Amino acid sequence: SWKMNTARALGNTRDQRFIPELERAFGENGDFRVKGMCAWAIGRIGGRAAADALLSLQGGEESLVNDEVEYALSLC
Repeated sequence: SWKMNTARALGNTRDQRFIPELERAFGENGDFRVKGMCAWAIGRIGGRAAADALLSLQGGEESLVNDEVEYALSLC
């Protein structure tokens, strides 16, 4: 989907200014694939701000999304 592709592209920039947008997209999407890609993108950007964002996204999601958040945290 275009939302997944957008999240992937933002993650590949590794630009921390996109973290808030990716967090917002994570929260606004019901599709677990988009949520997972947003988490991956935040992890790909990396750094303390990314780790903080991912910690705020933990829990409350289905296991596949939580697994992606955990993996993304390992990238930070």
